[in-house]
Amino acid sequence: MFDTLDSAIIDSIFSGKLSKDDAYMHARKIVQTPARTMWQCGSCGRLFIDSQDGSQQCFSPENPEKGKSILALKKDSI
Repeated sequence: MFDTLDSAIIDSIFSGKLSKDDAYMHARKIVQTPARTMWQCGSCGRLFIDSQDGSQQCFSPENPEKGKSILALKKDSI
């Protein structure tokens, strides 16, 4: 993804082939394409992930008491 951002966005802006607004939109597409939506249930700790085919996959933690906040930010990260 970073190589694609470098060549498709940064190099194109530097060479004048891409406007700032077009670069914003193109960068968002590059970053979003490989991404998957994922969320976690705060009650049971299950992870729900959208698959490439549009279906939803569900994963349960081995220890529901310790695995309820695996996607939470670290308290000192902000």
